[in-house]
Amino acid sequence: LSSKTDSQQALHCPKMNGLYRVLVLVLLVLCCCGGDLSVGAIPRNMGMDHVGVVVPNAQEATDFFMDVFDCVFDWEVRRPPLPNAGERGWDRIFDIHPLSHLPHVTMLKCGDFHLTQYLEIFQWSSPDQTMRPGGWGRFTDVGFAYVSFTVKDVDAVWVYFRELIEAGRYPGLRLVSDPMSFPLRGELCRSAFIITPFGLWVEVTEWSESGPRGTVIHSQRALEPTASHVHGDQEVVELRSEYISAPSLSIWEVDTPVLYVDMGIVEENTRLMAKRVLEANMSWRLVVKAHKSPRLAQRLLDLSSDATQGILTLTVDEAEVFAQYGFQDIFVAAAVASPSRLRRLGALSARISQLRVQVDRSSVAEQLAAAVLQHGGRVQVLVEVNVGHNRTG
Repeated sequence: LSSKTDSQQALHCPKMNGLYRVLVLVLLVLCCCGGDLSVGAIPRNMGMDHVGVVVPNAQEATDFFMDVFDCVFDWEVRRPPLPNAGERGWDRIFDIHPLSHLPHVTMLKCGDFHLTQYLEIFQWSSPDQTMRPGGWGRFTDVGFAYVSFTVKDVDAVWVYFRELIEAGRYPGLRLVSDPMSFPLRGELCRSAFIITPFGLWVEVTEWSESGPRGTVIHSQRALEPTASHVHGDQEVVELRSEYISAPSLSIWEVDTPVLYVDMGIVEENTRLMAKRVLEANMSWRLVVKAHKSPRLAQRLLDLSSDATQGILTLTVDEAEVFAQYGFQDIFVAAAVASPSRLRRLGALSARISQLRVQVDRSSVAEQLAAAVLQHGGRVQVLVEVNVGHNRTG
């Protein structure tokens, strides 16, 4: 409003009168908020978390991205048809058909950056669901979307896709065009598109300057040797990961079967578990019966020391080995009945500060007590109750 006269005229104009009131309301809000709205962006933004796509079959799409792009499975949810969208209130929230339901959702991790690079895959079932014949849609369609992956060599990736198509591994997989080149942000971008068997467009991109400075994802990274030692008549090279040893410099050259542990995933899961246990005001006993590795168990205990309370083994043999490595709080989860193992438990009770066992018969408890007294130890005893599963451990 350029003058007093203009403003007086505006107050008598119905359309301008509404606009004037809106302007006054905005000014009042800005004044009351102390100017915070002038920042112009959401507070404490941590960046993009994930991209969500709807596909005809979530399992097929998940398998495709895990196989072709080395995405890592994170979680999934499977739901029955009921309750449907109308019963959940989703029809009003998302403006969808009330009889719709979401039978399958998966989440994949598609890179090494923490809290980002996730792809969420939805499979919806709805009476009014539509899909363009033969695919996802066209670039000019409103709402069209695609996902993009950065690669080191787009030509090598293109050869890989051609081989996949020739082998008939993924029927319906299509190449849109050969790689194209564009000058972007001060460097050369080379990119190409594929269309997945389920219709989603995927771009692969190579950058001339920033690409060489980056690294490939963890699962495709060649491992570097750190040391070697002689085992029998064979020299074993220790790779960069402290939990992997193999006579090779790359995981792709390791003879199978072989145990490969991604410690980044293990450690992140351990921290998450410890956080949830603490939030629930509980404690967590680390189960070691699967990996049977004292070194790995100690690493996990160090990461979750505020939440964990000792370890859990399945057998007396496992408990004795972990005791040799200095573990002082051990729970032997399987009921022990043989006299020789009970005597070994008695000896173990004197070597560590806290031994816990379980029994299911009074006669076993009496033999265990005698063995513990003989060695001057102490033991915590839990009584195992059969609640209908007819199993132990």
